Amino acid sequence: MTKYEIINLSIKALTFLVVLAGVVLTVRQLRLNTKIFRDEHDWKRRNAATEIVQQVNECPHNVRLNNEFELSNNYTPLDLDVVDSKIKLDLTLQNSIHKVLNDYEGFAVGINQGLYDEDVIKNLREYAMTRVYANFKNYIERRRQTHTPEAWNDYENLVNKWNEPKMRSKKRMRTGI
Repeated sequence: MTKYEIINLSIKALTFLVVLAGVVLTVRQLRLNTKIFRDEHDWKRRNAATEIVQQVNECPHNVRLNNEFELSNNYTPLDLDVVDSKIKLDLTLQNSIHKVLNDYEGFAVGINQGLYDEDVIKNLREYAMTRVYANFKNYIERRRQTHTPEAWNDYENLVNKWNEPKMRSKKRMRTGI
């Protein structure tokens, strides 16, 4: 083998090593970027969940329903006659009921679509959401029979999921640290 061939092979080997190192570094960088993207997405989902819950917390319809039907610490379904009589006295009460139920349906749809973080919403609103569902279950069933068969389905499914026997949830890493 001539000196020229040895130098040529050495240069090709060196070039191969440099290209290989570049590929390895590129793959490593892509994996790192993917992890950063997932963490950032998770952070944004948690933030969005916190913001939407805050908006609902400030909504006067929740307070109104609590005052009208004395919902605090009450998990029994409301009598439909009582609900109907109160709605007849004040027609805007039905709007308040639908606003609260629609807000919670929005949470459930957002969770199902990956827009909101379920753990954040569960930690902040589980009690209120399960209580309102229990109180208005008869009303929801009647609305499904008379108007929209799929009304508040995602909300109902979410509450039923939360009411299942608790399994150990996997602890996840905190974000934003």
